[in-house]
Amino acid sequence: MAPKTSTTPTPVCPAHGAEWPRATKNVKQKKLKFTREQPNVDELIEKHQTKIASLRAALQDDERFVQGGVDRVPYDDLWLLRFILSNPKAKDAEKAARQTLEYREQNADLLAKCAAGEEHPLHARMSKMSISEIYPMPTEAQEPVQLIRAGKSNIKKLMDVHTKDEVVEWMNYQKEQAFLRCDEATRSSRRLVKMVTVVDLHSQKFSDNDKRFYQALGKASKDSELFYPQLLEITVGINVPSYMSLLWPIAKAVMPRKTLAKFRICSAKDTVTQSAALCPFATNVFQPETLVEFLGGSAPSTEVLGPVDRPRVPYDVALP
Repeated sequence: MAPKTSTTPTPVCPAHGAEWPRATKNVKQKKLKFTREQPNVDELIEKHQTKIASLRAALQDDERFVQGGVDRVPYDDLWLLRFILSNPKAKDAEKAARQTLEYREQNADLLAKCAAGEEHPLHARMSKMSISEIYPMPTEAQEPVQLIRAGKSNIKKLMDVHTKDEVVEWMNYQKEQAFLRCDEATRSSRRLVKMVTVVDLHSQKFSDNDKRFYQALGKASKDSELFYPQLLEITVGINVPSYMSLLWPIAKAVMPRKTLAKFRICSAKDTVTQSAALCPFATNVFQPETLVEFLGGSAPSTEVLGPVDRPRVPYDVALP
């Protein structure tokens, strides 16, 4: 009988809201309405050892797999496990693994830059219009955090000066950055570590949206599910505008079902002026010193993300 998979509880932040900026002493922090677990990967590998062996045998005719991958991304039992967990049917797991081998071969030079710690070749330009990056500090459970200041970005400008394929490639590059951090944390902790995406919609207007961008986002999300199985833990929208319900049909039309199922909305409406103690996600996943200032913490921002009061990117922004 397979052993029962144990989980390592996600660390909880301080219980006193006063430790959060702008929090009153009697503030009551809310509990999360969903669970977050990080299973022990050694127990998962033992539990699925038969499926792992079968998938390994099925891929023996692919020289790229036989070569074993590269130092940062070895094609070992942990790599195979992710495909099995995301694809219950053996034929689907094999198909996804083969497509991933093809993707990594076709993009070998670009992925090597990522493994070396370099930014995407177009990062300097794109990050001037779409404010997004993998934040230097992880969550308390060592999860990489992708921060997106959607309300400050100018995606119309982005899509006017870059092709859909370029935008998708840039989005996929950030997924590779997050995957490398997740894989490193998983191998060191022996817990299945995934990434967290936080979308800050402060200052967002309905007219700011662009169908072309959502099409690129949908393609990148599908690529992520295929090439980076078990990567995304959750996506959380913070400072969500009242018209959010109008965007949902658009998102459902282009985004994968599994990705949408991991989307949550935080109850905090204005983390610039209010306390993050009002957001159960923030207070259960971060410490004040690891949550960036514009989301209600005390951690410093970055050059890409900008200060708390940064204006929305103008259409005539100067590009490098």
